[in-house]
Parts: sequence; C-alpha cells; structure tokens
Amino acid sequence: LPLMGSGDWNDGMNLVGMQGKGESIWLGFFLYQVLMQFAQLARLHGDAAFTERCRMEAAQLRRNIEQHGWDGHWYRRAWVVCSASHREGFGLTLTEAAACGTPVVATRIAGHVDALGDGHAGFLADDVEGLAESMSRILLDDGLRAKMGQAAVEHAETFRWDTAAAALLDALCDDAARRR
Repeated sequence: LPLMGSGDWNDGMNLVGMQGKGESIWLGFFLYQVLMQFAQLARLHGDAAFTERCRMEAAQLRRNIEQHGWDGHWYRRAWVVCSASHREGFGLTLTEAAACGTPVVATRIAGHVDALGDGHAGFLADDVEGLAESMSRILLDDGLRAKMGQAAVEHAETFRWDTAAAALLDALCDDAARRR
C-alpha cells in the first residue's frame, strides 16, 4: 500500500507518515486512478511501454488494496485519528471516529478533553512530540489499539442525543426545584 508522507498540512493528517508507517487505503484508491489516467495519456501519446507499466502497477496496487484493505465487509478505516487543533468547541470529529472504533490522539484542550476518555479511548497530549509518541504507541501495539477501539465505541455511546436531552431535562428540573 502507498505510504502517506508528513508535512505542514492543515487537515489533521500531517503526522500520518512519520517514521514511514502511514499506509493509506484512501491514497491507494487515489493512486490507482492516477495510474489509470496516466496509462490512458501514455497510450494517446504512443508510449506503449509506459502505458503497460502504469497498468501493471495499478493492477498490483488494486490487488494489494483488496488483500490488505478489505475485511470482507468494509475497507479498513484509520487505526488512529489525530487532532492537533488548539481551538475546538467540541471534538465532534473525535467522537465520530470513536463511534467507529478508532482510537483518538488529540491536544489537551477543553473540547478534546470532553470528547476523549484520556488513557481509555485514546490519549491527550500537550505538544507535537506527545501527539507523535501517542500515535506511535497506538499504531505499534495491536492489543492497545483493539482495547482503545472498544473503549472508544463505549465512550462515544455516552454522547447520544437522548442521553444529552435527558441530562438537560434533569438539570432544568433541578434548577426549577431550587427556585421554588
């Protein structure tokens, strides 16, 4: 599978390829399409050798995506989601990742603290080094990743609309009772 690099991106994916371990199913789909389009372009320019090379690489990539990225029902998702944001209202992206069973690594800010069960469903970090270290811990330890993935699902379940509505109703009733 293709590896994502690392860089100064503003989409939370800047640390994915650190240490050369950021395989990406999404990037594989994208690269497959690029290879197929280059094959067509090479054919139009009469470059049979490059046409064949692009098609062969695309075919191998497709086999690898199917072999390593398909679990029988879904294409595999991220093994960890990272948010390095320092200004977040509530970590909805983190909660959505958790609901999919994906552990989360995030900066230690109010919205992330609420959305993440630190040490259970993922890790909070104070700096870039802490984010990278936490991501490495999760990515390199299959057991920890599985345990945190399950805890992430359980933690995300606490953020249901019916639960939030019931908590709000309780708070309003308590306030009304105190005012009587």
